Formats: sequence, structure tokens, C-alpha cells
Amino acid sequence: MTWAAVLGITTSAVGAVTTCDHGGPQVADTGAGPHWIGMIGFTDNHGQYQDGKFEITVKTYATYVANGLSKIVGPETITNTRGHDVPNLVLAFDCVIRDRG
Repeated sequence: MTWAAVLGITTSAVGAVTTCDHGGPQVADTGAGPHWIGMIGFTDNHGQYQDGKFEITVKTYATYVANGLSKIVGPETITNTRGHDVPNLVLAFDCVIRDRG
């Protein structure tokens, strides 16, 4: 069982929407580079709409690094269920871009 299931959070209730832009209106939204901005909007578990920005660097070898604002993803460290401060893995993360072909 996931935390989302325990908390009663569903995909449709969150209603997340995203957009990405690469370097502003004069730059095509394709290719690798450090100037990607990702915007996310969603409804939180209190029914309030939230939005935030992620700065994204897309690498040429099909990976990316995203850094978010603490307003959306929390502080650099969080307290785990055992009372220990641990890194907040959602604050910045690396991902692999999956080929949909």
C-alpha cells in the first residue's frame, strides 16, 4: 500500500498539470541544456491549489536533474518516522528519460 492510498489521495483529486519551457519564447522547446523551467500545479490534500517551479537541466545522455522550491517539496532535510533528520529526496532529483518508441 502506498502513502497516497493511506492518506486517501487519488490521481484525479490531485489534478496535476505541468508545462515546460526551454530558455524563453525565442528558444525552441527541444534538446538538452540547463535552461529548462518546469511548472507544476496541483491540488493538495487540504483542497488548496498549489503551483511551483522546477529548474531542470537536461543532459545529452537521456537524463535530467530537477531542483524544486521548498514551498512545494519541503526543506532540504526532513524528519523520518524514527525522528532522524534525513535528506529530502524530492528537493533535487536525477531521472532517466524513457524512450516511448
